[in-house]
Amino acid sequence: MITLSLYKSVLPGGQHADGLTENALIILADGIYLELISFIHPPEFYGPPQSPERQRRDNHWWAHKTPGWIDFVFSINSTSSPPLTSK
Repeated sequence: MITLSLYKSVLPGGQHADGLTENALIILADGIYLELISFIHPPEFYGPPQSPERQRRDNHWWAHKTPGWIDFVFSINSTSSPPLTSK
C-alpha cells in the first residue's frame, strides 16, 4: 500500500507511438515510479469491428485483458546486483 508520505507527484507521461495508449507516472519519494497505462479511447471510437482502425485496437495485446493490473516490470539501477529473470 502506498502511503501519502511516500507519494511525491503524478506526471502526465504522454501518448505512446501506437496512438492507442497513453500513460501517467506516479513518482514516489525515493525516485521509484509506477507507470499507469490506459487506452486513449474505447473500442467503439475506432468504428465498426470490421474497420482497419478498430481491428488494430482490438488486436492490441492488452485489448482483451481483464481490467486492473495487467503488466509490470521490475528494474534495478545497480552494477553489483544480478539481473532479474523470470522462468
